[in-house]
Amino acid sequence: ALVQLGLWRRPAPAARAGAALALDAATGRDILVGGCGALGCDGGTWAWSAGGWRHLDPATNPPAVGYAGLAPVPGSSRLVLFGGAGALGAGPTQGATWLFDGHTWRRAHPAAAPPPRRFAAMAADPAIPAVVLFGGDDGRGHVLGGTWLWNGRSWRRAGGPGPSPRTGAALAFDPSLDGVVLFGGNDGQRRLGDTWLFVAGHWRQLHPRRSPPARAYVAMATDPQARGVVLLAGPATPRGPVGTWTLTRGSWTPHRTHLGPPAATLTACATAPAGRGIVCFGGATPTGYAFGAGSGGFGRRLWRWAGGRWTPAAAGAAGVVARTGDR
Repeated sequence: ALVQLGLWRRPAPAARAGAALALDAATGRDILVGGCGALGCDGGTWAWSAGGWRHLDPATNPPAVGYAGLAPVPGSSRLVLFGGAGALGAGPTQGATWLFDGHTWRRAHPAAAPPPRRFAAMAADPAIPAVVLFGGDDGRGHVLGGTWLWNGRSWRRAGGPGPSPRTGAALAFDPSLDGVVLFGGNDGQRRLGDTWLFVAGHWRQLHPRRSPPARAYVAMATDPQARGVVLLAGPATPRGPVGTWTLTRGSWTPHRTHLGPPAATLTACATAPAGRGIVCFGGATPTGYAFGAGSGGFGRRLWRWAGGRWTPAAAGAAGVVARTGDR
């Protein structure tokens, strides 16, 4: 018998943009679902922790979808996924609500729900507690507004004034403000650069002395270590510095570095496992799908922001596999 030793490496998600990523409190892992690449949209579920990526095989998966919202449900061990579209670019939007318990997906059937949409901003607000959803578009040129709350069992629309209708805004919980922060988006005519806070069930606009440039389809996530949020605004030019901004106690601070995620839009970001900064995956380039030979312009590297800088996150260490056989 002959023993052959060979190297193996854990698989990782294919390059994509518009995936959904969120920290799963039940397992302490970041869960990635959906996203669209050069060959279409994906319906698989992946988990990432310090040990690398793991492809999960739930008994049930949501349909292939991109540009959906995903967030942990406060006070529970579930994630909620809503909306998205089943095709790259324009296409029919979805309005299903899916729940993930750390092992499998289950479709919920609430009595009322937001109309189907993609590019909605969605984040957990543990202070309410509920998942907050705002805006998006219907895939047919109509930009949506309105605030919806998911309490783990049902959706309800929150009343009162708020941000103007927009699609592709960024949303994350800010521990220093004890509320959910919304930034930017596209109102159908232009990109926006305003900052809003949703606290105690009501919106109010913030007016920081300095703000990020107007952006849409960018990612933002909670950084528990820094007690604030991190906005990956992307480079202004294909070879420009990575634009990263942090918001703490209502003040934006810019961070410029040439090391960081190359994708400018449709990147997925979430709090890192154990709350150690944030992680970001995938995305599309600012020039419309043009970086990296064979990549189709979609990213597949995982990056981590901690301590004020970006570093490539380990995709999974190589191991050794033994194969036996006879000559």
